[in-house]
Amino acid sequence: MRRSKQPVTFLNQTYCSTASLYKAASAKRDGPDAVFDACSGEICRLLRSAGELPSDPAQTLRLRRDKTSVKTQIFYELMADLSDNTTTGKLSLKKACRAAFKP
Repeated sequence: MRRSKQPVTFLNQTYCSTASLYKAASAKRDGPDAVFDACSGEICRLLRSAGELPSDPAQTLRLRRDKTSVKTQIFYELMADLSDNTTTGKLSLKKACRAAFKP
């Protein structure tokens, strides 16, 4: 028997599927700077719980995004500056959304 997934909360909204959570999180990641800045704490929470960031929130000084474009589409890649003066590689928001539903 397959167990149903536990709902996940992101920005006070409840999500029941990886696809819906990823759509919401990526909309915040790709939104205007003010929206991204306001939501970066919640995005970090998702990334941290998936093991993409250090478990201690104080080690993540800043979440940032780098803009890239392919033809006419713009994409953002997430990276973080850490307290040990290092920068993470590209962080996977999709992986973090998948991990949010794993028991």
